[in-house]
Amino acid sequence: MAKLMKNILSACGDYQELEEIRSYVRDKAIEYGLEENKVNKITLAVDEACSNLIHYNINFDKNKRFTINIDADKTNFSVLIKDDGVSFDLNKVESPNMEKYFQEYRNGGLGIHIIKKIVDKIEYLPSNSKSNTNILKLTMFL
Repeated sequence: MAKLMKNILSACGDYQELEEIRSYVRDKAIEYGLEENKVNKITLAVDEACSNLIHYNINFDKNKRFTINIDADKTNFSVLIKDDGVSFDLNKVESPNMEKYFQEYRNGGLGIHIIKKIVDKIEYLPSNSKSNTNILKLTMFL
């Protein structure tokens, strides 16, 4: 079950956590004054990123946890997703050929493409010798 501590939401490797994550991000985005369109975009982007994290990195392990916290100021609203799994920089994933995608009647596989299209800025800090934490920072400009 997701836990809220000091403005940081901690979640486990279970898709059932996504509803609480979406609510947390949406509420904070509204609280910080994002317009409705941007609230919806950042909520969707975080949902996609967390879905991928739960599926591909945490492998649905309910004992593994990750955190979501908000960093906002007068110009930016950022969501930081932190985990200690295998590093994966979504900035290095190329956007799909959408014409080919639809011709092949593919299903799924567009989460990273969606994230890249709807947030204003993506930053990724992989784990290193000083920290075993990966940080994905998704930012919307105010």
